[in-house]
Amino acid sequence: MCLKSNIKIKYLRERFFNSKLKELSGNILELGFGNGQNFQFYPSNCNITAIDSKIYYTQEFNNIEIKQYTIDNILPFENQVFDYIVFSFFMCSIKNQKSIIKEIHRVLKKQGRIVYLEHITSDMRFYRFIQKLLVPVTTLFFNKCSLFNKFSYSLKSTFKLETKVYIPNSIEPYEFGIWIKHST
Repeated sequence: MCLKSNIKIKYLRERFFNSKLKELSGNILELGFGNGQNFQFYPSNCNITAIDSKIYYTQEFNNIEIKQYTIDNILPFENQVFDYIVFSFFMCSIKNQKSIIKEIHRVLKKQGRIVYLEHITSDMRFYRFIQKLLVPVTTLFFNKCSLFNKFSYSLKSTFKLETKVYIPNSIEPYEFGIWIKHST
């Protein structure tokens, strides 16, 4: 985890993210599930596959399949398998975000959606500068997490924006978003 306060994150999860997870259906892939804090919000009628490079989670849910997998450039799934791909505070740890976004596009069904909550690059020049300075520290001490995170810019070419909420917070702003896969 990065420099986020647990209180702010809890509020953001409750206000935006968790309520949306309760509405999902079908086949869902959660990337970088960490300690499994999102699992309790998925409806019981979903089929969830959760992958992460390290497994910290031990509780079992009937509808969740947990896999240990190093998420680098290729996702270990067939084409167009998932209705939704969900992640929270995941993309900051991915070095080659464009490759993962291509893979997300590949494994999502037509009209599939990405649902995420991430901390992102500040839109204020001074804070962007500070974020860049902190990258070596945060990547070393916070699970390879970079505060300088612009992944949503890469979504524009292959996904259509459905919802995006920018939550300002000086050095570590957040973004909740839902993007729809373009028909291909």
